[in-house]
Amino acid sequence: MKAIFLPSTIRKPFAFIDHCIEKTLDKVGVHPLVHLPGKGFAKRIRQSIQQFQPAFLLANLGCRLTSQELEVIQSLSIPTVIWYTDDPYAIDQSLTTCRFFDYIFTNEEAAISVYQGAGCDNVYHLPLATSLPTFTPRKIALRYQSDVLILGSAFLNRLEEVDFLARRLPSSTLKIVGPGWRKLSNYRRLQDRIRGGWVDPKEAARYYSGAKIVLNIHRAANDPHLGQNRQGVAALTPNNRLFEIASCRAYQLMSYRPGITSLFAGGEIDTYNGRDELPERIRTLLKQEKWRQESAERACALTWQQHRYVHRIQRILKELPFESVKWKSAR
Repeated sequence: MKAIFLPSTIRKPFAFIDHCIEKTLDKVGVHPLVHLPGKGFAKRIRQSIQQFQPAFLLANLGCRLTSQELEVIQSLSIPTVIWYTDDPYAIDQSLTTCRFFDYIFTNEEAAISVYQGAGCDNVYHLPLATSLPTFTPRKIALRYQSDVLILGSAFLNRLEEVDFLARRLPSSTLKIVGPGWRKLSNYRRLQDRIRGGWVDPKEAARYYSGAKIVLNIHRAANDPHLGQNRQGVAALTPNNRLFEIASCRAYQLMSYRPGITSLFAGGEIDTYNGRDELPERIRTLLKQEKWRQESAERACALTWQQHRYVHRIQRILKELPFESVKWKSAR
């Protein structure tokens, strides 16, 4: 079976998700025909359909598709699918493209009713996932080791939480990785503990594997960076780091989101509800090596069993109108 795949074409951070989707399609027995937006899009798509007879079209995010390209997609005779992988932060943009697709998958549970309200009939919740072997346990060099790791972009609420911790924990406890952290009020105090700029997924996995605690601070649903959530859609579903950290068999302490209870129903992931509890929780957890290891092992096992990209792609295929098709199993 073949399928047309339209990647997001956004380099950071969605290029890796594009890569995972493309490779996973092939892994489950669907050969992806990759097309990029741009000159000759309509002609290229129609030629692919005539020559290769793809069973469906799948797009990731879709924010760079023009109105003309969206109309081409809407006119196709094959099922068309889009996976929105940046909700709720970019949902304003997503609402301008959703009506052109037959099937809508969103990483954010709270967005389902929003798309249904926009007139979309087939809407499903599909969280992000982890990718093997990128995110797997590994032995790492001393430079990747830390007591408490914060990895990611310095969104406003993350800056506030790290500044809060910097005033209550020794600076040597923290390691901070990612772009934008010069905006910290405590930057001078922490600058020797900061590695600025983007790191690729393999490098991120090394940092996860080297940390005693990975502090997974969710971005606020109303974060002003993109300004693409004017409806104030909630953020109920945990981020992709939940799965990537767990997949490395690293212990994480995650800011609470309600969706964790359905994804890890056995309490495999520890959460916190507010920054005030963090300093004491961290001090206690740093002394509880056995607990951290056991929790990380349980979370890793469940992630490998249920939360890889192969599971997500199989879920998409399950919802499409195919009969008597046996997909390759997740291994």
